[in-house]
Amino acid sequence: MKKEAFISAVFIPAFLALCAGCGRNHPMEISNGRISAAFDPETGDWTTLRFMETDASNIIRIPGPAIDCVVDGNPVLGTGSRRVKSYRVSADRKSLDIEYKKDGIRVIHHAELDAREPVLSQSVRIEATTGGKRKLTEVWFVLPSPVIGQSRECRVQAPGQVLTPDSPYPECASKPLDASVRGPDPSYPQGWLESAPDQTSGLIAVENPVAGRILSAWLYSEIATVFPVIDGKGETLDIGHHLQLAAWLKPGESVTAAGHSVLLTRGLWADHLARFRDRAYGNNLVSFPDTPGWLKNARLLQIDPRPVADWEKRIEWIRDLGFDVVYLMPVWKNQGNVYALLDHFALDQKTPAEAEKEQWASGKQKDPLANPWGVGTADDMKSFVNAAHREGLKVFFDLIPQGIGVRSPFIHEHPDWLVRDELGRPFASHGWGPGPGEPAETGTYSCDWGNPDYRKFAIDWALWNIRTFDIDGFRMDAMHWKEPNFDPSNPRPAWHTLFGGVRLFEELRDAVRAVKKDFILLSEVWGPIFQRAADGTYENGWLLKPLNEGWLKGRPLMKGADWAKALADAGDARPPGTVRAAFFANHDIQGMVEEARTNPMGDAVRFVHAFSGGIPFVWYRELEGKEPFYRDLMRLRQTLLGYSCSLRSAASDSKDVFTALWTRPGNPSYLVLANLSFRPVTARIRTDVPANEMEIVFGGNRSRLSVIPNGCAAEMPGAGYALVRLE
Repeated sequence: MKKEAFISAVFIPAFLALCAGCGRNHPMEISNGRISAAFDPETGDWTTLRFMETDASNIIRIPGPAIDCVVDGNPVLGTGSRRVKSYRVSADRKSLDIEYKKDGIRVIHHAELDAREPVLSQSVRIEATTGGKRKLTEVWFVLPSPVIGQSRECRVQAPGQVLTPDSPYPECASKPLDASVRGPDPSYPQGWLESAPDQTSGLIAVENPVAGRILSAWLYSEIATVFPVIDGKGETLDIGHHLQLAAWLKPGESVTAAGHSVLLTRGLWADHLARFRDRAYGNNLVSFPDTPGWLKNARLLQIDPRPVADWEKRIEWIRDLGFDVVYLMPVWKNQGNVYALLDHFALDQKTPAEAEKEQWASGKQKDPLANPWGVGTADDMKSFVNAAHREGLKVFFDLIPQGIGVRSPFIHEHPDWLVRDELGRPFASHGWGPGPGEPAETGTYSCDWGNPDYRKFAIDWALWNIRTFDIDGFRMDAMHWKEPNFDPSNPRPAWHTLFGGVRLFEELRDAVRAVKKDFILLSEVWGPIFQRAADGTYENGWLLKPLNEGWLKGRPLMKGADWAKALADAGDARPPGTVRAAFFANHDIQGMVEEARTNPMGDAVRFVHAFSGGIPFVWYRELEGKEPFYRDLMRLRQTLLGYSCSLRSAASDSKDVFTALWTRPGNPSYLVLANLSFRPVTARIRTDVPANEMEIVFGGNRSRLSVIPNGCAAEMPGAGYALVRLE
């Protein structure tokens, strides 16, 4: 056979078969007429992503891997050796499957464009093809080096994260912003990027306001935690989402990671967030209509109830300060730390001598959550709750289904209730106790939310507390992600543990509503997935800590106007209707309380949190010497019953000034102003509600205001704040 004939007979048919159904210009391109995406036929890497409705320039500036998975501790595909085994483009050229086979693992990357919307959805299927079982711990989705137009025109948005809104793209690209930063809390392995959807929406966006185009990426999962990643490369950055899909892979069995999406729109950022909410959640995450209305105007005081009989004597004092909810830290028998439970059905009755004996092992610093006194007897607690109810106060307990003390009898009575590693060793979640195989001296062991028997126990325990003490709500402790249960004897996939807390929350809500219809569940965790089960959530506590500290020290993480926009963006990235609690300090971040007593910024920051749309949440140690301030603050907050707070209806031309507007039809409006810097400012405030007159009803601090068209002019001292009635 001649050489030309051989080529025609062998290579050309093979090439045509390989490219069957593909675009003429790119063998692995898909398009829906609005956007197009293409991948390298040899490596499967991203090569192009385009807005076809505009100039169609390539958003992917530097091609790079689109997906990977971590098996037995290592990325399967890597970066330099990945090779596509086969691929198939659908007949309508709207979807694509890319197959890899490497080291006994088969991976299929599926990319699909919506028929009508400018949305690309992706999933990854992983299976072991040979050998014994393999340990899957992560699946990665990456959008490499996205830039819209000129990078200097772009800004990065990450609602709910420790990132200032409208952060310049070049600034974010100049440094890695992923786990390698290890801040602000280095004990959390994901660095400063909070997980999703338990703590944030997980949305990361690149916006070019000059061109009027926005690209965003997210991964919404209800089975496993997602860690969003922004990784600066110098001139560009990568947007990643790491899904903690943990499971043992056995030959012939597969696991699918789904839920990753990319959205491209034209227009305004607020409109993009609305499109994102509709696409990511739809009608799956909504606020419950039966949440008692009083929660929206609650004023909550957190106390350490040791001894509770002493607090009963102060019930009228708490009421007169304007609080209507008292939240008690854990009340049950413990091993020195109130969160390390030993007996779920007995109150802590330690004497000071017993408490001293139960302190941490020799040479260790005393536990800051330890107290030398016990709570008291069951009768003491019943008397306290009755006294609170007589004065019109609600009482919340701190429910702890996260773990148990390392000396709890559960360890021997219910060994299958513990989360364990692949060697069957128990350990603490989040480092709150011993690691696998370490001496079990202090702290907690992690309980398995994926175990239905343990979830039933936790619910029965919750109901016992309601029936025994007639309490009105639970603050749900630490329900976010935890490490998977890789115990070889675990009959469930390891990832069942991760978001088993969501299942527990949902089951608990149904159970408590059947016992007490107006019972409240307040989630310590602030992400959108908990809105489905909780009546209210915290504000992002790990964001509030560096935020508040920065303002006190004069080195703000975000300026006042930035914080207002950050709150607005985070709210718009969650389903509407969330009730959230905002605070300056609680038992986790109480170190600032003493400094704030004499720091003039302390009152300004507390004022901002009380009037930023969330329910005020106060740690009892803040009250010392501040009773008049809190009495006025809570009284005014109570007068806003029935009002709505908007963080977009007032805006300052000074970045230092926080603004919010409270409105109610037929009533005066209230403008919130706070200068969160130590230097005086002169600012013009735009408001959506016109005013002929204005009066400072709280604060002021020598502030001077005057009416101007569409708002007011303000001269404010450093750390000045004011609640202004508009007529």
